Amino acid sequence: MAGPPQENRRRELFLLMPWFLPLEQVRAVDGASRPRRRLLPALLCTALLLAPQLDPRVAAPFSVLDAGVSQYAVTLEALEGIKYVAKVSPGIYRGSNPHEEGINALRALGVRTIINLRGREKKERQHVEKAGMRYEWIPLSKTHAPDSDQVERFFDIIRDRTAYPIYVHCLYGVDRTGTMMALYRIREQGWSNEDALAEMSHFGDHGFKDMRAFVQDYRA
Repeated sequence: MAGPPQENRRRELFLLMPWFLPLEQVRAVDGASRPRRRLLPALLCTALLLAPQLDPRVAAPFSVLDAGVSQYAVTLEALEGIKYVAKVSPGIYRGSNPHEEGINALRALGVRTIINLRGREKKERQHVEKAGMRYEWIPLSKTHAPDSDQVERFFDIIRDRTAYPIYVHCLYGVDRTGTMMALYRIREQGWSNEDALAEMSHFGDHGFKDMRAFVQDYRA
């Protein structure tokens, strides 16, 4: 049942007024001397009424909507001697093969351990240790999935907190690196296999079927 016309008009004027108007203006339009404390409940009620209409994807990260995913690794500004470096999570970086200048740039970034997934070292150990950093070599196939021993060795390093921060790389940083980072997302961060594969694609993996099938079927 509708209220008196004057009261309805007051309600309409109140709802149309911007929230940032000073209280004095609110009281002048309303025409009544009301306690200040009535403004806050009105604002709260309006916020509650509007809340269901907001699209949570506008303000919320998609982790709220998609099974624990936070965000893809964030590519950093170019470092000398490396084509790309991305921050996966606090203390974990991924990227392409670093030259000697790149190793020094990683040291300046704070990296303490480098994990090389390439089949050949090419004096990398020498450069890394010369820079005062820890070097770990896990040679993986360019096109095929890692075996269980390689996976467990990788996670032994990842779970060693004295190794952090860690930089993981292969040649281009997209296939072997992408595979191991996908396993990290699934096993350590609770991502779904589909989200981990999506991040591989985001960084431009070459679609090697054995690697992608391994990630798709991986169970932590």
